[in-house]
Amino acid sequence: MTEKLILVPGIRIDNHHSGEEYKTDRQVFETVAFPKTSFDKTSVNPRLAVKYEFTKKFTLRANVGTGFRAPYGFSEDLHLCSGSPRVWKSSDLDPETSLSYNLSADYYGKNIRISTNIFRTDLKNKIGFTDADVNVAALGYDYQWKNIDNAFVQGVELSVMAYLAKNFDLGVDVTCNQGEYKNVREDWIGTHYESKSKYISRFPTTTGNLKIEYSPKTWSFALSGNYQGNMYIDYYNEDIDPFIGDQSKIKKTDPFMLFNARVSKKLNQFKFYAGVNNIFNYIQDEKHLDDAAFMYAPVYGTMFYGGIAIDIK
Repeated sequence: MTEKLILVPGIRIDNHHSGEEYKTDRQVFETVAFPKTSFDKTSVNPRLAVKYEFTKKFTLRANVGTGFRAPYGFSEDLHLCSGSPRVWKSSDLDPETSLSYNLSADYYGKNIRISTNIFRTDLKNKIGFTDADVNVAALGYDYQWKNIDNAFVQGVELSVMAYLAKNFDLGVDVTCNQGEYKNVREDWIGTHYESKSKYISRFPTTTGNLKIEYSPKTWSFALSGNYQGNMYIDYYNEDIDPFIGDQSKIKKTDPFMLFNARVSKKLNQFKFYAGVNNIFNYIQDEKHLDDAAFMYAPVYGTMFYGGIAIDIK
């Protein structure tokens, strides 16, 4: 538009078509009326990006756009192979749609770069993995995919990259997040975890990264850290003890930080490297073998590695 103002309009068109027909060589259930599933959806998603360059060092950006996600059929919970769970994906499922917008600013100094970003995404018809409804269970299904609610995610990001000295770099970024459903989830109503079910599972309230790198000549030394704040994660008790009862719950995790280190040396077309991940041996503090989706931290401790890379010209 001008030397300082740039507009970038865009549009994406998705056409999703899929279908399934359930067949069997013999009658397994009383009913044989298993309906076909069929999806046919065309989605038009416009977006607009704006960039304004106040000075050579300071830039402001803004973006807004819509999104589309076709109904899917995968979950970590499907590890229950020995139990042969049957999962229903109904033709009544609506695709997930979203409206996203963000505002960001960048400063480019001589030895430092600072970026900040404010973002929000509104989700409509979010799809979730739930127990089968009564009418679906009557067909012999254990679970189903379902449009569970509308939701939103929003947050603030801050990133700093600094060149502290020759061949010595520092990078830090921090993100504060909030993600909630519009209502509490049906499968937790009436339990002690009803109010917690409003928070989107596996969505940390805070994340952060740290990287320090020193690269003199043919050597490279790097130390990195990854921080994860509190988040809520569902545990569904599959192997219910007849004496203890159902132990299903929503756990609020503790924050933790992982540190990794790596060193490498270039020698002609060869590059030798070695490193260690999870230096302080942090592992997940609670495990449930009957729910493979209950994963929120490393399950393995410190790991050492090394190798050789060859540049073939």
